[in-house]
Amino acid sequence: QVIRKGVNMARFQLAAEHRKTAAGILVSFHAKWSEKINAGQISVVFRKRLPLVSSPTVMFAYIGSPKSEINARLPIESIEELSIAECFALSDRGAITQREIERYADGRTHLRVARVGAPLVALSPVTLDLLQTRFDFFPTPNFISLSDEGVQALSALGNFERPREKGLVKD
Repeated sequence: QVIRKGVNMARFQLAAEHRKTAAGILVSFHAKWSEKINAGQISVVFRKRLPLVSSPTVMFAYIGSPKSEINARLPIESIEELSIAECFALSDRGAITQREIERYADGRTHLRVARVGAPLVALSPVTLDLLQTRFDFFPTPNFISLSDEGVQALSALGNFERPREKGLVKD
């Protein structure tokens, strides 16, 4: 069991039993990233913490307040640790400025970088209320490793599909 800030992370019923067995990860994002993620403008995600001991294949984007929902699923191509200078070189792929990376790194010399593919957007966003009620979920500022069953459950609940380009697909 992992307890952080009074929250028992092991209670989240979709979590992997061990980070080494993670099929996917649930990553928290500030609401300002929601549209950029859904529009496919982000192909790298910079984080202080991401798993390096497992090979999760999917990332679910949990968007914080005021949305408080999972609204995207992204395939993970790779996760690696890069120097801040290497992160600067990828900043445009993360829709972030070098200054923002520097502030976020807060003195660290390296960050973890997930290279992700095109997003699938939730037709039915998975709300915080639903996550708390059904799965004992509480948002974390980092990430949660997901079991195979967790990936399947969130995928089914979100009913994810490729975003439609405006004017090209008629409903």
